[in-house]
Amino acid sequence: MRTSTRCWFGLLAVMMLFSTPRADSLGPSIACCRSFSPRRIHVVRGCYEQRPRRGCQHAFLVTNRKGRWCVRPDAAWLREKTTTGNLRCPPDLSF
Repeated sequence: MRTSTRCWFGLLAVMMLFSTPRADSLGPSIACCRSFSPRRIHVVRGCYEQRPRRGCQHAFLVTNRKGRWCVRPDAAWLREKTTTGNLRCPPDLSF
């Protein structure tokens, strides 16, 4: 392999390494809940279950037009919405 091709692949690998999202970034599949919001979210756009992993607690990531919140798994209002079928919270795909 030519030197310029190796350099290009090396640069590409470094760019991919540093462009991976951090745990606290905005995507639901890469969120990391470390604390919980005490508020009830009335209008919910999306919901994802975050399973416990190193540094992250078991939580539900709830989003709406104003932002995102980490909600306790035992929150009564969330349990009510999910058991009545008004809200689905699939598990996130992060590890």
